[in-house]
Amino acid sequence: MIYYRNIFKSIKIQIICSICLLTTVPLLFVCVVEYYSSKGAIEQRVIEQLTSIADLKKNELNNWLEERLTDTSVIARNKILAAAALLRRFAVNEQT
Repeated sequence: MIYYRNIFKSIKIQIICSICLLTTVPLLFVCVVEYYSSKGAIEQRVIEQLTSIADLKKNELNNWLEERLTDTSVIARNKILAAAALLRRFAVNEQT
């Protein structure tokens, strides 16, 4: 126990401990600042990627819907299909 008290009385040990403390505290500060800075940059990049994906999906959905509307208008203008639908409707009405 006495040995531990005497070791910290040495000027050499005090200087080494002071230097370690003086280099560790700024290093820790820089690490914390860099962590939060990088965290914000990564979050911003992820938000941009998700926004880009959402825009692509929106365009794909709009294109798909436009194709279905075009298909519907083509089917509606087809006279054979219109006649078949009319006959089917007539047949269903006769059964009831």
